[in-house]
Amino acid sequence: MTCNTFFHQVRCIIQLHGEFVSHPTLNPGGYYNVFYCLKLSCTPRMTKPQTLMESVKLSVEFWKDRWDQGRATWHEFEGNNNLKQNFDTFVNGRKALKIFVPLCGKAFDMKWIAEQGHTVVGVEVAEKAILEFFTGNCVPFKRKPVLTLPAGEVFRSLDGNISIYCCNIFDISKDVLGLFDGIWDRGSLVAINIDDRQRYVSLMLSLMAPGCNYLLETFIFDPMKHSGPPHAIDDDTLEEMYGTTCKIQHLSKKNELRDKQWQLGLDY
Repeated sequence: MTCNTFFHQVRCIIQLHGEFVSHPTLNPGGYYNVFYCLKLSCTPRMTKPQTLMESVKLSVEFWKDRWDQGRATWHEFEGNNNLKQNFDTFVNGRKALKIFVPLCGKAFDMKWIAEQGHTVVGVEVAEKAILEFFTGNCVPFKRKPVLTLPAGEVFRSLDGNISIYCCNIFDISKDVLGLFDGIWDRGSLVAINIDDRQRYVSLMLSLMAPGCNYLLETFIFDPMKHSGPPHAIDDDTLEEMYGTTCKIQHLSKKNELRDKQWQLGLDY
């Protein structure tokens, strides 16, 4: 599955006989479909036990440095199996969708989704990751500034099917990107600083068109043993973040604990 991680569970919000939670402010008279994926236990960044109070607030520069130093250890070179296995449920028979990939890095998933006939829009703060995506996948592209974003640029494939905005994710809005038919969130929510979560959730909801499906992969592990990132997100946390607006359904679950994680004290 992904990111050298070790227990994963997929959840999602899908249309069940039209039973969707309507949000009168964000989506008057409409509904949202949102998908979620969860994992349990990944390689800890810290080797000593941590508490939730010790969770480190990471800056944009931290993530840029990880890419510059070649330390994007979460990158999946062959794409994400959960995305492929649940893609039919995600798109639900719809064609030519507009799919958003937040904090996309150089994820191969974007090329794969575009090859299925959809348009992909990503957001990534590290220019190196964006350049490596296009050059590494032999995708011709052009780049241009985005006047509505602070120091922002957009990198777009020549066929127009893949666009990646280089900027802070909290600088984007529906006024810049429009609305989306689907969101694939493989490592974005789990990387966001905990005190930025509500801001992030509000942003995702604001980008969802009526009928949007949101596929999310997250982690489950003992947060007292690893403070993140990636951050652990359990059932109650997901319900608190999205439950009032979306209907949540589990799609799959897999235990991927390995010897290294046992040795570091992650037993679930």
